[in-house]
This record gives sequence, C-alpha cells and structure tokens, in this order.
Amino acid sequence: MNIGLHQSTMTQQVIESTTDDEIDLTELLAKLWHGRWLVAGVTTAGIGLAAAYAFTAKEEWTSRATIVQPQAEELGDYYQAQQQLWRIQNDGSEQLLDEKGNPIQQKPRLTLDEVSKKVFDTTQTQLASADARRHFWQGTAYYRQQAAELSPQAQARLLERLSQDDITVSAPDGKKQLYHQVQLTADSPDAARKLLQDYLGSVNAGVWKDKAREYQVASNTLKLDLQDEKQNLALQQQARNRSLLDATQRARDTAARGGIDTFKGSSYQTVEKPEMLFLLGTRSLQARIDTLKQGQPVYPARYYQLENRLQQINLLPALKGSKQSFHYLEAPTLPVQRDKPKRALILALGAIGGLLLGSLWVLGRDALAGLRDKLKA
Repeated sequence: MNIGLHQSTMTQQVIESTTDDEIDLTELLAKLWHGRWLVAGVTTAGIGLAAAYAFTAKEEWTSRATIVQPQAEELGDYYQAQQQLWRIQNDGSEQLLDEKGNPIQQKPRLTLDEVSKKVFDTTQTQLASADARRHFWQGTAYYRQQAAELSPQAQARLLERLSQDDITVSAPDGKKQLYHQVQLTADSPDAARKLLQDYLGSVNAGVWKDKAREYQVASNTLKLDLQDEKQNLALQQQARNRSLLDATQRARDTAARGGIDTFKGSSYQTVEKPEMLFLLGTRSLQARIDTLKQGQPVYPARYYQLENRLQQINLLPALKGSKQSFHYLEAPTLPVQRDKPKRALILALGAIGGLLLGSLWVLGRDALAGLRDKLKA
C-alpha cells in the first residue's frame, strides 16, 4: 500500500517538473518574440559592424614560388670558370696523402651537380638571412609608403614584421613538401607577386656577389701560394748554384796551385766529388765557372710546373653575364584567393554574436523588470 502511494507521488512530481519546463521554455520563447525587434536590431548591428571590419580591414594575399638547385644553363659561365680553377688546383703534379700516408685518389673532374649544389646552398643561406630581408624591404616603395608617417620605433616594428612574418621559406620535409617553397604576403595580388619576384631577384644578386668574391679570393690565394712556392724553388736553386760556383772556384785554384791544366783522373765519376773536383784541371773548371756565371739557372721540373699553372691562372675568365642561383619549378604565382580577412566567416560571427547579445538583452531586461515588480510588491 505504501509502495504504491510512493510510486504515485514520484510520477506526479515528474509530470509537474515536465510541465514546469514546458512553461519556462514557452515563457522564454514568448519573451524573445516580444523583444524580436530589439534582437533583430542588435543582430543587424552586429552584422553591420562585422561587415564594416570585413570590407575595410587590410587584405592579405600570398604569392608562392617553388625552387630547386640551378641547372647548367642557369649557372652561365660560372661552371666553366670553376672547372678551370679546379683543374689548376688539382693538376696532378702533387700527390696528396691521407693521415696514414697513403695516396689520395683525386677526382678526374668537378661535376656539375657539385657546383650547382654549392650555389644552391648559398641561396638557402641568403633566404634565411634576416639582414638580407630587411635590406630588401628597406629598398621597396611598398615599405616606404607604409613607414612614411610612422615614428622610428613603429618603422622598426613594421620592418621586423615584414621581415619575419610576411616572408616565409619552407624546406622539404620528405613527405608532403618535396621542394623549397618561398612565400610573400602583401596587400594585393599584384603586389605580392611583384614583391616576391623582386625578393628572389635580390637573393640571386646576393648569391652571385658572394660567389664572385669567393672565386676571386680562391684564384688570388692560389696564385699567391704558387708564386711563393716558385720563389722558394728559385731561391733554393740559386743557393745551390752559388754553392757549386764556390766549390768550382776553389777546385780551380787548387788545380792551378798543383799545375793541373787538364783532366788527370781515371774516371769522371770519382772527380765529381767536391774534394776531387780539382782533378778536372783548370781549363775545364774555368769553363764551368764561366757557364755558372753567365748561364741561366736550371730549375727542377716542379718550378716549370708552377710557372705553367701561374700562366693558367692569368687566363682564368672573369665572371660575366646573367646567372641564376636556383631553378623555378613554379614561378611566383598571382594569388587568386585572399588569406585575410575571411569575410563570410566574419559576417557569420557578427550575426551569431548579434543574435546572442540581442537575446541576452531582452531576457535580462525582462528579468530586471520582474525583479522591480517584486520589490515594489
């Protein structure tokens, strides 16, 4: 009996709770309906504010370029110049040894891929240089127009933002991205593409400026090294000639004191020793002295090899003509889709925000009115 009564009571409470929820929801909808014009007005205002921002905010467009290491025709005369310099450096006249003293097998030639890779490595270094980016932006009308009326501090912040945020370089990851990609963001499609073209042109110019300097330094350093070695060989040979001249003069004087005019030995092999040289006789020794004094020194073969290499260095070509330090897989694109602002999203958020704010306004107003009525009662 008690159990049945308890179940009946619980059922009645559930029904009353459901009825109260339905009444509360009905009252809520009724309040919103009565305040519909206010909700609509606030929603419209939210859409209007969102639209004002969406259509007046600074636009952002991104141009992209995909690059790889340069090909033969893009290296111009640089590859041939490097080949010639490499041949002079590695002419085979010197046998290089490893740490254990074993001969090192030298490459027969410098490959195109090696030269191209080194050039592209320098390109990547230029692309990563923050100073190079700042220098590029400072030379553009795009930056000068934006910085014209800014304070020095604001100009510095603008330059930093352009350098760090508006130029991005992505390296291959071996998965989704297979090649190097360079991106530049500006306030219009045409500006983005033109600035990216100019930036990559600036990078290219910087690379070849570095490479020309490296080439000049390498050739000058090699020339100085070869000249030093050649001079040392000449000095050594001149010292040997002076020593031989002194020894021959002493032998002649000894032969003269002994009255030896002509060769008195049994074999020329024995008299070539310094202490036996006087046996050649004064006539032969005087002829040798005259030859040593008047003739040109006879240098070792290495001396003439160095002389030949120095002549080749003087014939190295100067770097001329246009060159490119990378190859385009995709040239700078003309953006067709705006990055920012996302107008449809902004308008949708404005409408949702206005609707929520208007609804809260209506409900809050009615709640305050009800509270005032209770306080008066």
